[in-house]
Amino acid sequence: MKYTPYATLAAFAATTLAASAANLAQSGTFDRDIHVDAGDYWQSNGTTTTFAENRLFLIEDADQVTIIQKGAGTSMLILNSGKFLTARIHTLCLIGYDGGTGIVTINGEGKLVVGTVGIGLNGGTGILNINDEGLVYLGRLDIQNGTVNFGENSMGKFLVRGWDDSDYQQLWDDGKLTYNGKNNGNFDDHFEFIENYGDSYIRVLVPEPSTSALFGIAGLALLLRRHK
Repeated sequence: MKYTPYATLAAFAATTLAASAANLAQSGTFDRDIHVDAGDYWQSNGTTTTFAENRLFLIEDADQVTIIQKGAGTSMLILNSGKFLTARIHTLCLIGYDGGTGIVTINGEGKLVVGTVGIGLNGGTGILNINDEGLVYLGRLDIQNGTVNFGENSMGKFLVRGWDDSDYQQLWDDGKLTYNGKNNGNFDDHFEFIENYGDSYIRVLVPEPSTSALFGIAGLALLLRRHK
């Protein structure tokens, strides 16, 4: 596996938080862009933060931390076709940290493009939900206690740079990748790999056209029988 070592991310988070000049705690529904400047970090505790369509949340500089719930409580970040972007691979987003529960949900054509993501670190619990046509593009990923979940009928994409088929397969085998909240059956019952310029991403398995057509024909046949 190419998971970033848990101890490395935890140490990086602690160091960066200690060095941060300010804590930008913001919540609510945003219909404007949010920019986090160098030396600051953004934290959501016990709140639901929603980014409206076409809104941008940009972390400008390296060595910054975004926390979705630190300590006891639950926070949610919802991207309704908004964009959450970080400029460099070392910028860190913690989803559920230090005993907290963090939930990030991507709806519509929302995008989460982050250097490094830690899910459920330091005793936390985290969930990253990918719905609709959401895109998750990560430089590095570590999941200690939590999951990446594709919603039912999701057409989203999940890509971690440098990962290959075996990494996504291992994520499923470890119970850290789910479909519709469940980790039942085999990986290839639900997902497929797609090569993408040297990287690979996964998406929910799309039925073959011939299979769909057969289902359609079978349904028509049943209707005809009932009307005879």
